[in-house]
Amino acid sequence: MELIKILGCQEDTNNLGHYIVTLQYGMNNSVNAGDTLHIYSAASGSYSHSEGNNTSASGDNSHAEGDHTSASGESSHTEGKCTQTTNEAEHASGKYNQSTSSITQFSVGVGADAEHRANAFEIDINGNVYIKGIGTYDGTNIGANGVKSVQQVIADLT
Repeated sequence: MELIKILGCQEDTNNLGHYIVTLQYGMNNSVNAGDTLHIYSAASGSYSHSEGNNTSASGDNSHAEGDHTSASGESSHTEGKCTQTTNEAEHASGKYNQSTSSITQFSVGVGADAEHRANAFEIDINGNVYIKGIGTYDGTNIGANGVKSVQQVIADLT
C-alpha cells in the first residue's frame, strides 16, 4: 500500500501561491502544489486545492477534484470527469461540461468528449436556469439569440 506523506509546508508567493504543501505519492513521484493529493495533480493558485488524476486548480482559492478537471476561475470548484471552470465562483460537475466565459455560474456536464462539450443543466450569473432541450437551449448555446431560460419559457405560458 502506497501512502501520501507531507514533505513540507511553506509560503511560496514567488512560484505557486500562498501556503504551498509538498506531498509525495508512492516512492518516486512528488508534486509541489497548494495542497495536492494524488499523482499528476497541481494546485498553483493561492490557497487552492487539487486532488485526483490529472487535476489542476490554478485559480486562487479554487478546488479541482476527479479525473482531468481544471478549476481556473477564482474561487471556483470543479469535479467529475474532464470538467472545467473559468469564471469566478463557478461550480461544475458531471463530465465534459461547457463553461461559457463571463456567463456560466453552475453547470452539469453531459458532453461526449473535449470537442463535444455540453451541459444538461446550467445557471448563468444572473440566476437564469437553462435545461437542455427547453427554450432552444442545446447545452452549449447560453447567451445566443433566441435561447430562452426556463423562467422565460414559463413566463411565455402565462
